Formats: sequence, structure tokens, C-alpha cells
Amino acid sequence: MGGSLDELLTGLGVERVAYQGHDCPVAFDGTADEYAAFDRGAALYDAGFRDDLVAAGSERVDFLHGQLSQDLKSLAPGSGAPALLLTPQGRPVALLAVYDVGDRLWLVTDRSRLGPMRDALERFLVADDCEFEEPAPHARIGLAGPQAAAVLEAAGLDVTFPDDRWAASACEWLGASASVLLRGDLRVPSYEVLVADELGAEAWEVLESAGATASGVDAYEVVRVESGTARYGVDIDEGRIAMEARLEWAIHFAKGCYVGQEVVERAVSRGRLRRALSLVASDAALEAGARVVGGSEHDVVTSAVVSPEHGPLA
Repeated sequence: MGGSLDELLTGLGVERVAYQGHDCPVAFDGTADEYAAFDRGAALYDAGFRDDLVAAGSERVDFLHGQLSQDLKSLAPGSGAPALLLTPQGRPVALLAVYDVGDRLWLVTDRSRLGPMRDALERFLVADDCEFEEPAPHARIGLAGPQAAAVLEAAGLDVTFPDDRWAASACEWLGASASVLLRGDLRVPSYEVLVADELGAEAWEVLESAGATASGVDAYEVVRVESGTARYGVDIDEGRIAMEARLEWAIHFAKGCYVGQEVVERAVSRGRLRRALSLVASDAALEAGARVVGGSEHDVVTSAVVSPEHGPLA
């Protein structure tokens, strides 16, 4: 079937909900079965809640190395890493992934944070040979779970990745150029397949035929919370410093200066935080905004889910 992914999902009539600036399917055949696909199989989901910015120019690495929390100078072509863009006060503007695709750096963040991220970066551009471009319209399809790599292979996606948890690979698929991004922010292997917008529906159906289970954002949210991964605007925002959201995995502590580094280093050296993101289990369902029993006014629930495997989590 030809057409865009949006046309396909609209035709299926699945309920959709706003999620990080994008309308995502809530569920297809039930959260429990879709959770099982994430947990033991391969879950197929609309990953359009993420978007891209491309950095070009001979000084792109040097410029972004001085802006982001990650050591970009050590990236090799095809590799990637998580990173933070912080304010000078150490507060997150965006949580992103950076991929070296040869003559470009590919920046991936939540769709709702793409504009603020670009604005913040461009404010520091003076005479640097670095410019930001938006890629051509494309469909972004997520594939996650222990069997995700096998589904990619069965679908005819000829990609190879190093042992790193963040990497990018390009290939020819469905008669056109495609890219596959490996992510490391979930507790299960996670990929994103990027194809031309008009191939979105066909790509979805081919991956589903190869063994993936169509899944919605409800199941994705359960796995995200189980993974302890902060969601911008929910668990983290510019009201909290990065260390409070347990984002050490997106920070390279041995690199040189970057915006917000002094605050991060101070939090590390003092070894004391006013509050920190924590995973909480409960006997009863919890609600976002609820105060944790026995805690202070700052001890509140940010994300809340019910895991088919572990029960209520927050």
C-alpha cells in the first residue's frame, strides 16, 4: 500500500493522543499484548514524536562540542551518543541524540523541543561555519524489543551496527534511501526507521509482515517508565537541573567546557541534590501530580503507569 504513515493510521481508525507534539496511536489491540511485544518480541510504533535537525559546515563538530554535554569530537562516522542542551544555569533545554552521518551531524529530539533547541543553538552562532537544516519530510517508525533486529533483517533492511547503543546506518530499502537509528534509552533494543514520507505506509506494513506487532504510546510509556528514562515536560523541564533527573548517561564528565557545565560539576562535587528522579512501585494506581506519602511538597509523581508485569509504577 502506498501513502504516508499518517494516512494509514487514519484509515485504521485507531484513537490517537497528543504526545510530545505529535498525535500518536494510543493502542491497537490492547496494552497488555503490545507491552509483551516490547518485552519479549518486537513492537512497531509511530515514532513521529521525535524530529530532526541537521548540522552542516566545517566547524559543526567544534561548535556543538562546546554547546552540548557530550564529547562529540570522539564520534566516528556511523556512531552516536545521547546529549543534553543546557541553559547556563544547568537546566535542560532538550534531551537529544547526536549521530555522525559523515558530512553532517544528525540531531534528534522530541518534536515539541525542536524549535527551542534550534533557537538556543543559533543564539550562540557568531562566525562559526555551522548551519542548521531541516531534512526532507520523512516517516519515522519505531521498532523495539528483543526481536527487533531479527525483524529488521526479515524485512530486508541491510544494516549493521557496532556494539555501541547509539548508532546510525544508511541503506537502500523499498527502492529508495532509508536510515536506521539505534537508540539506547529503553531497557530493550530500540531502533527508528526513517523513510521518505510517501513510503511510510508501505514501510509499516512490511515491518508488520516481518513479525512486528503494531503498538501504541500506552505500551511505550510503560516501557519508558520501567527504563527510568525521563520525559521532557513531564519528568524534567527547565525548572530542574539535569542531575536531578538522573541524566548522567547523557553527560561526558571528562570533556571540556560546555554551556551549563559549571552547575553540573558543582552538583557532582558536592554530592548532594535537593531531589532526584526515582522509580517507585505501588500497591495502588498512582496519578501524575499526586504527592508521595510521607514526602515533602516537592516529592510528587511525574509519570504514572500500570505495568502488566510489575503493577503500578511511577
